[in-house]
Amino acid sequence: MSTGPLERLIALDPKTSSEERREVLREVTDSFIVAPDRYGRRHMALFDLLLSRTANAMDLRLKKLIVLTLIRAGARDEHVKLALLKVPSANERLLRRSVLQTVKDIQTFLEENADVAENELPESLSLDDGNSVQLPSAILTWMFHYQLTVYRDALTPKIGVDRVGLMERTAKRFREQIIKHASESGRDELVVARRTIADWTRRQSMTEQVLTELLEARAMTEFVLAASAMFDIDPATMIRTVNDTSFQSLAILMKSNNIRRATFAKVISGFQDRRTDHDVSETVLPLYDRLMPESAERAIRFLRVRVSDLAGGHEDPALAEAS
Repeated sequence: MSTGPLERLIALDPKTSSEERREVLREVTDSFIVAPDRYGRRHMALFDLLLSRTANAMDLRLKKLIVLTLIRAGARDEHVKLALLKVPSANERLLRRSVLQTVKDIQTFLEENADVAENELPESLSLDDGNSVQLPSAILTWMFHYQLTVYRDALTPKIGVDRVGLMERTAKRFREQIIKHASESGRDELVVARRTIADWTRRQSMTEQVLTELLEARAMTEFVLAASAMFDIDPATMIRTVNDTSFQSLAILMKSNNIRRATFAKVISGFQDRRTDHDVSETVLPLYDRLMPESAERAIRFLRVRVSDLAGGHEDPALAEAS
């Protein structure tokens, strides 16, 4: 019977050749690696959190404008409810695997999935004018048009071309205000959360209980930042870790920090509402019991050297395995 990377890590024999150990450690840590432009650049450290929070704020603002426009145009209640509740958010496709895509890849995705005339775009759009708490202007503008395109295409068969055309024209008139509001909302949420976690860290009040309480409260920005601080790992890698639907990456990270089984189980439970997470706990909890802290620590050391190498260092991953 074939075994997965975590099972092979658990079964790894210290007497195994160094080449075979490195192969297992590399396979185990592949599930932690994110897009290369997230490494070694301070302004990119929070990019994925910022992208998510800004996209969600923009989606909410745009949806409210669409609903208001339809109401003023005399749309029936069922059409308004359709726009408000039934059309899936465009962000699911955008954010699903964002940590694995470079900024240029994300920009390409937006351009390929947004229907906008060239003369409707501002003349100066750049991927280089963002900073640690604001997305580049090109991402912001194309994100708006991507979300609007998704809503237009979803609503046209239900409410007709005329009303969708009115909706689209109205949204484009308010484009700059929507982008500005979303950008400020994303920035403010991130800044407040970062200050909160930094304060808790200084006070040494970051505990396993705090981590689970954040998850139970669905304070996901704070949860990612808190876990990043507690486990000394960058936020993009933390996002990739919790998005591993097998939870095996999370098992390695938490066991390497000697997190109690009960806490690990609570964290898993906190994600059980995701469609892909049902019944996973029955598989991963026994593996968590079998995984030795020393093996998990070895894997995380190997990961840190891989990250250092991707960020521009020159260490040999074999050193991490041997340490």
